[in-house]
Amino acid sequence: SDPNQCSGTLILSHRTHGSVRAGGMTSEAAVIASGFVHLLCSQVSSRVVTFVLNVFAVRQLPPEIYGVAVIQFHLITTTILTFAREGVRRSCLRGVKLGATEYNAKSIISLSWFAVPLGLAWSIFVCAFTLALPGARQDESYKTAVVLHGKLSFQHCFALHCQTD
Repeated sequence: SDPNQCSGTLILSHRTHGSVRAGGMTSEAAVIASGFVHLLCSQVSSRVVTFVLNVFAVRQLPPEIYGVAVIQFHLITTTILTFAREGVRRSCLRGVKLGATEYNAKSIISLSWFAVPLGLAWSIFVCAFTLALPGARQDESYKTAVVLHGKLSFQHCFALHCQTD
């Protein structure tokens, strides 16, 4: 779902009714303002919680373990998700720009499912590549963590599409 389309519909419906609240603020502006405040509060609160948890983790973990978790595992997850979704996302956006009719919208949704097998292929490739690197750690906990990040990245690709249907 495109947020611009949703807000455009909301704005259009409020313009046709033309209601004005006390204080000179239209209901359209009030809806936009309340949505902005809600979004701002949720973003700030999530960033604060993340910051506090990161500070706690930095103080508790040794630097070599924290470095692996922050840099290597984040890179694995980001690589899988970016390569699995970016091409499909661009294709879907191109279809929307071409003026998607109802038939085209269904084909765009079907096309977006292509990210799931791509996610599986990239998960397998990135995990195998990471474990095959000459300097890769050989302990079982590291190997298990790499495989789990690959599985969870694939699950993330799959869950996004199950959520939107």
